[in-house]
Amino acid sequence: MLNLSVISLSILQYYPILIYILVFALISYFISKALAKKNVKMLLVIPLVLLGFTLVFGVAAFLTNDWGALGYFLLAALGLGGFVSSSISSIILYYTKFKNPTKKD
Repeated sequence: MLNLSVISLSILQYYPILIYILVFALISYFISKALAKKNVKMLLVIPLVLLGFTLVFGVAAFLTNDWGALGYFLLAALGLGGFVSSSISSIILYYTKFKNPTKKD
């Protein structure tokens, strides 16, 4: 028999991650929208900066020999979550606001 209390507790562990991604996506949405008013290619600025942030801290985590690697991995994980959420918000912005639909006459 399945113990539903264990399943519900394991799902509750992921709520902080989901809240972080939603909050970061919302913030990124408005910043990207303001940046992209001048140039649509500016939608890629925030995701690329966060990807660079993730890569730098990921490499630093593998290069260090002490417990500092844990901190670098945590920062890289936060950057990765930010990269994913800002990429999603940029894709949503591109397809809803900035993509010109082809007109068939």
